Formats: sequence, structure tokens, C-alpha cells
Amino acid sequence: MSKTIDKPQATELALQFAANRGLHADRATFLEALVTFLTDTLGVSYALVAKCDGGSPRMARTVALAHNGTVLSNTTYPLAGSPCADVISESVCKHESRIQEKYPEDTMLVDMEVEAYVGVVLPSTAGTPAGHVAIMHCEELADTDTAEQVLSILSSSVAWEFERIDQETQLKRNEQRFRDFADASSDWHWETDKDHRFTFISPKVAETTGIPAEDYIGKARWELSDTDAETWQEHIDVLNQHQSFKNLEYDVLAANGECQYMNVSGVPVFDQDGKFTGYRGTAQDITDQKNLRIALEESEARYEQATQQVSIWDRDLVIDKLFVAPRFIELLGYTEAEFEQITNGSVEPLVHPDDLPGYQERRDTAFAFPDHVYESEYRLRLKSGCYRWFESRGKIQTDDDGNSIRACGVFIDITDRKEMEQSLSDASERAIKAERRLTSAINSIQDSFAIFDPDNRLVMFNDKYKEDRQIIADLLKPGAKFEDLFYENVMRGGYPEALGREEEWYQERLNAHLSNHDGEEYKLSDGRWMRVTDRKTTDGDMVSCRVDVTMFKHAQEIAESANKAKSEFLSSMSHELRTPLNAILGFGQLLKNDSKNPISEAQQRAVRHILNSGSHLLTLIDEVLDLAKIEAGQERMSIENTVITDVIESCLSLVQTTAEQHQIEIKNEIDIKHSTVLADYTRLKQVIVNLLTNAIKYNTEAGSVTLSAEHLEGKIRLKIADTGIGISPDRFEELFQPFTRLGAETTEVEGTGIGLTISKRLI
Repeated sequence: MSKTIDKPQATELALQFAANRGLHADRATFLEALVTFLTDTLGVSYALVAKCDGGSPRMARTVALAHNGTVLSNTTYPLAGSPCADVISESVCKHESRIQEKYPEDTMLVDMEVEAYVGVVLPSTAGTPAGHVAIMHCEELADTDTAEQVLSILSSSVAWEFERIDQETQLKRNEQRFRDFADASSDWHWETDKDHRFTFISPKVAETTGIPAEDYIGKARWELSDTDAETWQEHIDVLNQHQSFKNLEYDVLAANGECQYMNVSGVPVFDQDGKFTGYRGTAQDITDQKNLRIALEESEARYEQATQQVSIWDRDLVIDKLFVAPRFIELLGYTEAEFEQITNGSVEPLVHPDDLPGYQERRDTAFAFPDHVYESEYRLRLKSGCYRWFESRGKIQTDDDGNSIRACGVFIDITDRKEMEQSLSDASERAIKAERRLTSAINSIQDSFAIFDPDNRLVMFNDKYKEDRQIIADLLKPGAKFEDLFYENVMRGGYPEALGREEEWYQERLNAHLSNHDGEEYKLSDGRWMRVTDRKTTDGDMVSCRVDVTMFKHAQEIAESANKAKSEFLSSMSHELRTPLNAILGFGQLLKNDSKNPISEAQQRAVRHILNSGSHLLTLIDEVLDLAKIEAGQERMSIENTVITDVIESCLSLVQTTAEQHQIEIKNEIDIKHSTVLADYTRLKQVIVNLLTNAIKYNTEAGSVTLSAEHLEGKIRLKIADTGIGISPDRFEELFQPFTRLGAETTEVEGTGIGLTISKRLI
């Protein structure tokens, strides 16, 4: 137990401490003096003053900690699961004893062997808890009310101390900040952390970029620029070396999508311990200056390019002498002497023969109308023998009597332009030919063909498409929407199936078209059947084809009728064959089993042969009859709840004898007792027996057959596997064809080749 605390005395001492220490004590040790005062006055084991960690609201950091009057090193600890968390949320927390049981997650209580706790929150001007002051005791603390009152008296002094320290720290920080701003003065200010990400930027930045200042926070400067990462590497190296920098230029993308250019300067910032904490600096918008510089550079480049392509010429008509810029002569590949000798006062000798008539016509026109500027385009021969295109512009000068005395102007190299014009002309001609070829090709298609763009508007169609849609021929124009064309076709009676339910039928078929359906058949008003297929291209266009399948539909109807007739014939013939065959088998049994008139051994062999062949033929007739019934649609199913294990056991009893004769082991691994399926009991049994019989007959000597089953999404899957030689993959397609035994017909194994066909049709 703690010592007895005199409440009035403790309260008075607390008030005196708050007054004396708060005003006269050394402020650097005020909080340490406070915690030692608490342990001495209240007679408790521990006292602490803790502050909410601004970097993590889930942590608390002690700023003063004492144990039995001795100051300890400060520590940081988590608030969750501790009584300190209750102080923060509830303003006060008191526990006389057994504190560890109430906060089992607080390991610090265990380490300090604490049993009792009293804590009071520290208020702040911001309205949120600044921290808390608390006492802890290693024994039961009987008078927690007195401890609470003492802590409450001192909490205001502690809170004031926190405010004073924070204000002094902030004041020093602001003073340093504005000194740095003054050192790097410009349009707006910014700060970054040690990872070079913005922690502050002046709101004025929004006036330039249109992006709010808060959108910059947490981002690095290079993350806001369109400049590639390699360009930034030199600047990043400077930052990592904590060096100052000035007049860094870079571009950013403004909110309106335009490029803005910035000029930035900055200085590194260090804390009181000399630890680097980030950068501060200024920035200014230099977009206008940058654009002016770029425009000047572009202008100089254009001028340079122009001087490369334009050459001045001057012709003295009195002495018939031609003067041209040396660059022009170099472009043609001649020396000045060679050029002068060839031209002899005119470039006419170099003009391409095909362009010469036009050149002479424009020259004569220029002399006839000397007051007008004339233009002429022609090719000039280079020394290499090739030709380049030039545009010549000039004007004739006359004397007072009207006589032509001089001509001057410029040569402009237009070879690139001419080549581009020719390329465009060739491309246009190829496009026209391609369009004609495409139009001719689609018109040669016998089926209806059309293309719609991604917006479902008609692009092009062939004659057959229009022929099949005479009812809406007046609407078939490029740009017409598919929905409008289709709607009018339905409403004008183009589809007999839609009569009486036009709107509903239209919507169903429109959805099929929009879903890129694989093919749909419908009947037209004239009795024809059409199959429509719509396919999207990689560009999003829709290619629509409509094929006349009337002949196919008629052929299909004829084939179905013939197949039905065949099935009915087989059914009838199977019955006709069964009657005499039963008689043959009956008389064979009489001959074999007649004890009064026994037959010889040779006759016995003949009778057995008759009975075996008859039984085989009867099996064949039964299977043909089954197949005929199924194909004729006469087979009736009785679908009901069927216990699958009952079916399996019945099937195994039927094939067990055959398996033993062939020395085949049957392994039943099915463990799905009491499981039921919806099936026709007899037909399901027939399918399983067929599969088991095949697995036995076509197995290897002393082989095995394994039955297994598994549950699969509300269904049961049966598996029958054998150790036979299997089937060659190249004959898989023949597997379910009637009367096909896949090579087994050359063996001694009896069979009809119908069993698997019937099984598949039944399934």
C-alpha cells in the first residue's frame, strides 16, 4: 500500500509548485522538476509527462519521466491498448489496482511492475489533446481522487509549457525560413523534405499553372514535369549532395494542358543538430521569356532554311549577262566558269525539254507586260545529269523610253514540294483505283454485303444488298444508321416473322446485330431464307453478309424427311426380321436340348453355330431398332430420381460373367452412396452396360476396367477406363459413326459397331 496522502496538503503543495516553478524555476528543467515533485509528494513509484507524437497519432513520447524521485531517459510507446489512450479519449483515467489485468496488451506496465494508475489529459489551444500527465504505483493506490486533483492543478502549467516551447520552436523556424526566402527572392516560395518532396508551396503558384498548391504536396519536382528522367539526373545529384542551386529551368504541364517554364533556386536546410531536413527556395514563371527565345531560334532556323532554298539572280539585258548567287551555282554542281559558259546570259540551255515551251511562253509574256511580276516553274539540269525543280520569280525593268534593260528576281528550289505533290497525286490515284477495285469486288459477290462504321453508319454496300432490300431502297445511302434502316425494313413488312410483334422482333434482332452474332436465319416476305452474319473488324467496323440459304433449307427438309423415312423403314424391317429369327433360334434350342432324339457331335457344333449367329443377328436387330427409334424421335424417356449406385450394381452383375470369361478384373472405386441423379433408369443402365462391355471385349489379356465418379457443380461425372490398346487419334472422328468398328472387324471380337452410337444418341 502507498503512504497516506493528506489531500489539503497535497493540493496546496501542487498550487505552490505551479506558482513558484512556473514563474521562477529554470524552464529547461521545469518538466523534470514536475515529475520528481509528483513522485515525492504523492509517494508513487513513477510519474511522467507525455506528448502526442505529431508524426504518428498512435504513439506517445515522454518529455519527462521519473522513478522514485530519479529522472529517467525519455521513451516512445504505442497508445493502443494502454491506459494513456483512455486519458486522451476520456480526459482522465483512474485505476486503484490490478492495472495489468485491465490492459494486458500494455507491456510497459508489466516491465515497470505497475499496479495502479492515474492520468489527466493536457489541453491545448487547438482544442485537441496535447498529451497527458500521469502517475503510476507498483502497489495499490487507495486515494486516486487526490492524485487526480493534483494532476489537474498541474496540467494547465504543463500545457502552457508545451505551448511556450512550441511557439519558441516555431518562431525560430519561421525566422530562418524567411531569411532563406530573402536570400533566394523570386515570385513564390516552396519547401521540400529530405526526400525532395514538396511540403509547402505558396498559393501563388496556382496563378501561373492553374493547379492548387495542395496538389503539389508529397510530389517531387521531376514528377510534375514532362522532361525525361535522364535530364533530371544532374539536378538530383546536386540535391543528394545538399548543395545550393540557382536558375534551374524546367517545364511543367499547366491545368489547361499548356506547357509552362519555371526558373527555380533553392538552398539546403539543416536542423539544430546539423541533420539535413530538406530544401527551401523560390520559383518564378519564365514562360514568356522562354517562348520568346524559342520563337527567335525558330525564326533564325527558318531564315537559314530560306537562304538555303532561295537564290537571287540578275540579268543585264543590254549586255546579255546573267548574274546569280554562288550558292545557286553550287547547288547545280557547276563551277562559275562552267555555268557562265553553258548559260551565256540565260538558263534556257539548262531547262528540261518538256518544260521549255512553258518557260519561253512566260518569258515572252514578261517582256510584253514589264510592269507585272511573272512566275515560272521548270526543271534545270544539274551537272550530274539529274534535274531539280525551281520556281523563278522576277520583274522586267525599263528605261525612260520603255525599253527593257534589266530583269531581276529569285530562284526557289521547290523540288521537295514537287515530289510531295507527285507523291500525293500518286497516292490519290492509287486510292481511287483501290476504291474502284473494292467496289467492283464487292459487287461481284453474289451474296448481300455491306460495311458499317463504328457508329453503325452505312459506309458501302454492293448491288445485291440493295436488290435484297428493295422495300427500303430509297433509304440506302452512305451515312444512314443501321438502326433506322432495319427499323423501316421491319415496319414496311420486310420480315413476315415480325408481323404482329414488330417492335419486340426488331429489338431482339438489333441486339443480336450489336452483339456481333455468329449467324442467324430468317424467312423473307417472298419466301426465301436468309442467313445473316455480322463481324467486327479490328478498326471497329461491322461487316454484314446475308446469304440466300433457301436451297439449303429445302435440301435440309428433304434430308430430314428421308432420314425419318429410313428410320421408319429400319424399325419396320427390324420387326419383320425378328419374327422368323426367333423361330430359327427356338428350333435350334429344341434340337440342342432334345434328350429323346439326341443329335451327333457334328450336328451339335452346327446347331451351336446357328444359335451363336442367330443371337448375334438378334443383338444387331435390337440395336438397329433402338437406333431407328432414336433417330425417328420415337424413343420416350422417363426422367426420375435414380440412385446411381443401384444402377452401377445392376450393370456390374450383368457384365461380371463376361469379365470372368475374358479374365478381366473390374475395379469399382465409386463412393457416392445415396447420391441420386435425374435420368431414365433403363437407358442410363443401357449406356453404362455398353461402355463396360466394350471395355471388357477390347481389353488386353488379364487387364482391368476401373469405374470412378466425382461430384461436379451439382452433377455427377462417371468414368470408365480400361487397359486396352485404345484408339488411334486419326480415327477419333469415326468413333460414333454407326456400323464402324475402327479396325476391330478384322479381329475375332464380335460386335455391331452401333453400341457407342446408341449411347451417344441416348445421352
